[in-house]
Amino acid sequence: MMVFPVSSAFILRKMIHLGSGLFLIFFAQKSFWYFLLFGILVLFTIILDLGRNFNSAWNRIFLRFFGQMLKDSERHGKWLGATSLWLGLFLSFIIFPLNNFKIAASVAVLADAIAAIGGKLAPYHYIRNSKTFVGSLLFVITAILLFGQYWNIPLLPTVLMSIILALIELYSPEVIENINITIGNSLLIYFYLFLSS
Repeated sequence: MMVFPVSSAFILRKMIHLGSGLFLIFFAQKSFWYFLLFGILVLFTIILDLGRNFNSAWNRIFLRFFGQMLKDSERHGKWLGATSLWLGLFLSFIIFPLNNFKIAASVAVLADAIAAIGGKLAPYHYIRNSKTFVGSLLFVITAILLFGQYWNIPLLPTVLMSIILALIELYSPEVIENINITIGNSLLIYFYLFLSS
């Protein structure tokens, strides 16, 4: 009997990643209220996440509800992927123009999730830590498709940005990976839009 390599907890984790990321991107607008609500979400998440390291009772409650979805390092107090994702999105939102944010964030959110799922389904040919060749390849392909087909960026900058972004994802420390991907992609898009204007 074949065992499916992706657990329901992993699928739920990726659904939260995709759902929350795309929700924040889709409804993004440069308004005071959006900035305030987005900022409160990020601040609340950081407090709840970091609070686990200072309050054992809160850590037990947190692990009871979310423990199955967490990576081993996260169970032992490291920053959650969701926290770094939302912080990275928020930083990109406040630093860069709205269109820049939407392009960069959508590629970062979708390509990262698809790479993680692909890496779980084909868990061999590891490049670095838990990153696989298949996951990295899917990251590049997804980024190329989104940059080129959805955001209408020409092929050469699309391929170049996709490869650079995959390298950022591959070599970023796990705890800040989502921040690096989002901010790195925002910078790539910013320079592309600046040079092409």
